[in-house]
Amino acid sequence: MADILLKPNRDKSVRRKHPWIFSGAIQKMYGEPELGDTVKIISSDGEELGYAAFSPNSSIRARMWNFDPTQKIDEDLISEKMRVAISLRNNLHLLDTENSACRLINGESDGLPGLIVDIYGDTLVVQLLS
Repeated sequence: MADILLKPNRDKSVRRKHPWIFSGAIQKMYGEPELGDTVKIISSDGEELGYAAFSPNSSIRARMWNFDPTQKIDEDLISEKMRVAISLRNNLHLLDTENSACRLINGESDGLPGLIVDIYGDTLVVQLLS
């Protein structure tokens, strides 16, 4: 796994739980992450801040998975975040016989960086941004 070291004073937004890390905030990368790889985010003073999905071609270079460097990013975590997001929409009763379209997963706001899933009737439309 690659690490991203942030520039001095560029960790404030991450510490405030903002999920985006822009390319200009990065001081150095350790390793060679590829599109979609999970990277560890480290402050300029060496504190581990969490994990993010890497996007080499975007000005938003990393989108935070979490703000807990001890939490493992794996299939179980992603499945649980998806289950919770869809359950929240189901609890709002957004889909019924008159309304057959809804955003099921809304990226960072559901803890799933760069993933958007919409349902239109019996069709799912997926957009991957990282």
